[in-house]
Amino acid sequence: MALGIWDVILLPVYLTLILVISQFIQRRNLERRPEYKYYLTGLTVRILAGILFCLIYVFYYGGGDTLNYYEGGKTFQKLLLKHPDRYMTIFFSGPKEEYYNLFDFSTGYPPLWLYKEDYALSVMKFVSLLLFFSFNNYLIATMILVWLVYTGVWRLFLMFCEEYPDLKKEFSLAILFIPSVVFWSSGILKDPLALSATGWQTYSLWNIFIKKRNIKSNIFYYIISFFVIMKIKPYILYALIPGTIIWIVFDRIKSIEGGFLRMLIAPIFLLIGLGIFSLFYSNVGTQLGKYSVDEALDRAAVTQQDLATNTIYGDNKFDIGAFEPTIPGILSKAPQAIMAGVFRPFIWEAKSPFTFVSALENLFLLLFGLWIIFKVGLFKTLYYIQREPLVFFGILFTIVFAFIVGLTTANFGALVRYKIPLIPLYLSSLFIIRHLYQKEKEKEE
Repeated sequence: MALGIWDVILLPVYLTLILVISQFIQRRNLERRPEYKYYLTGLTVRILAGILFCLIYVFYYGGGDTLNYYEGGKTFQKLLLKHPDRYMTIFFSGPKEEYYNLFDFSTGYPPLWLYKEDYALSVMKFVSLLLFFSFNNYLIATMILVWLVYTGVWRLFLMFCEEYPDLKKEFSLAILFIPSVVFWSSGILKDPLALSATGWQTYSLWNIFIKKRNIKSNIFYYIISFFVIMKIKPYILYALIPGTIIWIVFDRIKSIEGGFLRMLIAPIFLLIGLGIFSLFYSNVGTQLGKYSVDEALDRAAVTQQDLATNTIYGDNKFDIGAFEPTIPGILSKAPQAIMAGVFRPFIWEAKSPFTFVSALENLFLLLFGLWIIFKVGLFKTLYYIQREPLVFFGILFTIVFAFIVGLTTANFGALVRYKIPLIPLYLSSLFIIRHLYQKEKEKEE
């Protein structure tokens, strides 16, 4: 049983400690940064979601990946206590089958299907460290994870608030309080770690290249967040790196005085940015495993074959249609994949209470986006996107990330989890476009 009497006894103690420290952080920063009024509320909502998450997976589902990660983490922890040398061997290696025999009956064995998957193995290693601070308790470990994950989400919120201080309330909705993002980032899974690392990486790059402050500490944050993404969900880098390069380049171009000079320098900056991305991919592309371009094409083709035979996904599947596993083939499915990645499941496709909540959110995201285009105008919307570097980054990240997720995911249960990093950036970008339009209208009046 994942939940025991010690979870009940220790929960009030840990909650009190976390909330007292968080209240101190809020009070210390509130006078200087008014947006900190949302800090404690945002964390409290996530803590409640984390408790609900644990109860649902223990008593409703009776299992799932989160409990498998927990049980696997316990075996790693036991291995560390009994055989530290064996633990270090496995900790700093990939999923080598011969190392699986380093576990024994005294330590137990992690789930083999998770051990064989490099990204799942990374989660179990992380959980093994987390359990030392939670006295091996599942619920307490989840609470600590929620607190850690919130740091990256909060940094993303701070960044948007500093760039557009008039939109604090809107950003709190987009980044802190979207129900599906809150729920799926409040449990022991890959998705919360990926979301937090995405927030930290965006925030650190913004500080390094845009604000030019605290360079050393932000380089450290960037390296750690990059490592976490590489170990958990490396395909996020396909959306993050091009987006941040263009964001930084556009910000530099925007700061140049003189329209002619900007036009002259812009292509040079863009070529440098593309060169940096090419250098990145040529050096680490092979380390992306099943998320490298070649592997992703093959994986997407296999997914389509599974859908055609209807063998594993049941009624919870979705199908963007057949395509050839080539670059032109996948590009032909870009509209369907992006639509699925951002706006599905639709209301009529929801088969469970959790996908129904996500479907309601998706309806809001779709209608709000259409309302922005209708209210502002298509060409004016595109103008604001290309004019504001942060908005350009948010929309580009959304499109690329949605394309990858929509192309390589075949069921709604996974889709609602995988898509959570794009929702805050997409919705925040829409709020900024609306704000810019309203300011322009006020000046005209």
